[in-house]
Amino acid sequence: MNKGELPAYWEAQLKEFECSRKNLTAWCREQGLSIHQAKYWQRKLRRNDPASGQSPQWLTFELGGSGRADIRRQGATLCIKIGPAIIEVEPGYNAELLKDVIRTLGTLC
Repeated sequence: MNKGELPAYWEAQLKEFECSRKNLTAWCREQGLSIHQAKYWQRKLRRNDPASGQSPQWLTFELGGSGRADIRRQGATLCIKIGPAIIEVEPGYNAELLKDVIRTLGTLC
């Protein structure tokens, strides 16, 4: 991987971490990544993200029946965790498709 690819690589890795609901040390250990590199890229990417001043929070809500979903917003991305599935929702998403996916996951998870 060349230097130009590193920011995109680490942005994707850190999005996955943010949606994992684990602490950074445990997540890095599981992924085989250096905790020091992850912290470096967190700081570096946060400096370039105007929405990074916001602290993401998870919200939990019932899907009906026994289904449950956790939602977290990070900048413009919305992460929805239903059971083992994580959905990243970007601006301009298809609302009907998202509704169908959440309904389906709610019954499966």
